[in-house]
Amino acid sequence: MAAPKGREKGQKRRQADTGQAGVEPGVRTFTTWTPALLRSAEIQAENGNLRAAASLTDWILSDDRVQGALHTRVQALLGLDPTFEQSGDKRRSRRVVNALEAKEDWWASYPEQELWLMLAWGILLGVVPLRHGWLQAEGHGGRVLPCPAFWHPQHLRSDGLTREWKIRVQLGPQGGTVEQVLTPGDGEWILHTPYGANRPQMLGLWRGLARWVLLKYLAMSDWANASAKGSTLTATNEGASGTSSEGRNAERHRDQLARDIYERGKDGVVVLPPGFDLKLIQTAANSETIYRSQIELANSAIAVAARGGNLTTEVKEGSRAAIEVQERLGDQAKLQFDGQSLTTTIHDQSLNWWALFNFGDAALAPWPIYPTAPKRDLGNRAKAIVSATDAAEGILSLGLQIEQQAFIDEWELSAWVKPGGQLLERPAPNPAGPPPGEDPAPDPEKTEDDKPAN
Repeated sequence: MAAPKGREKGQKRRQADTGQAGVEPGVRTFTTWTPALLRSAEIQAENGNLRAAASLTDWILSDDRVQGALHTRVQALLGLDPTFEQSGDKRRSRRVVNALEAKEDWWASYPEQELWLMLAWGILLGVVPLRHGWLQAEGHGGRVLPCPAFWHPQHLRSDGLTREWKIRVQLGPQGGTVEQVLTPGDGEWILHTPYGANRPQMLGLWRGLARWVLLKYLAMSDWANASAKGSTLTATNEGASGTSSEGRNAERHRDQLARDIYERGKDGVVVLPPGFDLKLIQTAANSETIYRSQIELANSAIAVAARGGNLTTEVKEGSRAAIEVQERLGDQAKLQFDGQSLTTTIHDQSLNWWALFNFGDAALAPWPIYPTAPKRDLGNRAKAIVSATDAAEGILSLGLQIEQQAFIDEWELSAWVKPGGQLLERPAPNPAGPPPGEDPAPDPEKTEDDKPAN
């Protein structure tokens, strides 16, 4: 993939006159999440307020397994080089495709880091805004480039009355924030909704992943606490009654002893008052089994949600065939889904404006095409063809005939096989000998001496 061009001297950034100017407000995402707050975030998102859901998604992205699975899924697409399909007038569209591909307008306009955020947040939250920063760059023939930038969804909401999307914008570094209407595809804003436009925030993976990440977080915290408190020192005084003066004195001694034990430090020595006994109470349960199983369960669920299976991250003996099934039905299906959703959004909400501004016709916007179709397994394909031809040999040996073109079409061999080959047209044996007027074929086993004399 060609490297995107940076902003050089002489490049001018020009914002389309489609909305109110401003910058992105600050983002705050620090929250200690609980099951109650998860439910609250879902309720707010259902009502169109994405502030809590976006903060929760930020927290979900901090999990190591979520990051790993999501990065693998996103890079499976972004690691491919797209091609561009012509649109509109064929004669004029060739020049448009050439500008996008050969002149590197695509890679300069849509750098990988912005596409990563667009894909990842679209998968997790279900909706993500980006804002165009139209840039007139040197080396691109005077064309203006879209250069959309990720805008944190914390500032986005859906108006329940008007069904409009609205976003908060800060008016300059020192200005206040205002809310403006976000119109997807208006030349200023992009709104990526891979699961569709109807309540997209409720279809993202964040709702399911949040509980698994919270379970994992709590299990890790509890495991650490259990390790720190694997055993406890306890002081007892069984002979003193709490109602007598001796018992009250013993209670004060017990409190003081507890503080001394707590503050004793490493390798401290404890001298017990008369009548006290010190015992070491250890945890009877196997904390490793308890907490490790919860963490592994959460990791497995995260992998299934993000990639369609967990076998490629947790390989076990004898699971090679299952891994191949996951790659074909899980990873491959999600790769094709991500490719279609990403390119549709970019074509309909960004490339159409690029084509309009630079070539005067939005209909000339090319379609980006990522090569997401599964690659044919040539090894298995060759084995299947060998089996098919062996079967054909058996049919012919019985004196039966085979329709050659039907055989070729059935096994999709028309690109390199034509009818008329000897395999499917074996001549029948002739026991009566050669036709009249033809000499029999010479016997290679006979020599000149074996021939009859004239």
